[in-house]
Amino acid sequence: MSLRRGRVQIVAAKDELENLQQLSNMQPPMTTTPSSSGPSDSSDPSTIDEERLCHQPLHLLDDEWRWLIHFWGMPEAKAQNKEDRTEPNRIEMFALTHTKKDGTPIDNHSKEIMNQFQQLLTQLEKISSSASTSSIAYTSIDEIYTQVMGPERHGRVRGYGFGPTPTSVFGSTSRRQSVGTLATQLENAQELLAAAKQKLINAIGELSHVKETFEKQLIEVQRKTREEMKEEFEGKMMEMQR
Repeated sequence: MSLRRGRVQIVAAKDELENLQQLSNMQPPMTTTPSSSGPSDSSDPSTIDEERLCHQPLHLLDDEWRWLIHFWGMPEAKAQNKEDRTEPNRIEMFALTHTKKDGTPIDNHSKEIMNQFQQLLTQLEKISSSASTSSIAYTSIDEIYTQVMGPERHGRVRGYGFGPTPTSVFGSTSRRQSVGTLATQLENAQELLAAAKQKLINAIGELSHVKETFEKQLIEVQRKTREEMKEEFEGKMMEMQR
């Protein structure tokens, strides 16, 4: 599943910014945990992973955190970390936590969900191509996630554990409704513009038809006029010859 990162940023609560920053950096800083035998070797991957396990963000489940630690150790993730430090949205987070090392979904259910995400994202790109407001894209990403995964349970946001609430992640209901209203108004304006364009095309077509009809009538009038003038001229000539 191909997802372009950085298009939408999630607004998180202040107490979760530090945890989300680790995800947005994709490669958290290495930490060293003191031990009785002396300082740990930061070059040992197993030691680094053990240290990172001690710094699990509150909004991630145990299996998700272990998967991300494994992902961060891959060469592809290290290279991506240098180029892309944007914060993943909910759809991207689902892909990260439900994809195998070879890039394929972990099971058929996850594959089906990712396919639904991709279809709706493709439709969103067509709608958002003429809109420059990032809030519309932000809301649309969350709407796509909810449409595929279902509504959030009270006090919890899927993909973020038990810490953040829907309000802290997505903003207040009034704000979401306001942005949704703007998106609806934009869609209505686009429909009106398309209807006006179609009316213009129809008017141009009718004008072309009127012009064609007028030209035919003009040609016919000219032909009849010439015939009448010819008959009149021939009649006068015959009278003069008598």
